Amino acid sequence: MEIAELRKELHAYINLADEDFLNRVYALSQEYSFTQSTIGYNTNG
Repeated sequence: MEIAELRKELHAYINLADEDFLNRVYALSQEYSFTQSTIGYNTNG
């Protein structure tokens, strides 16, 4: 499935989703955004 198709289907599904699903997707997107900005870790924690 191409990215444009995937986005279109996800948008349609999100438009019909309940509040619980939307909250979970939002939390997932926030976590994904955070992990994408992580550059590295040091060995001391």
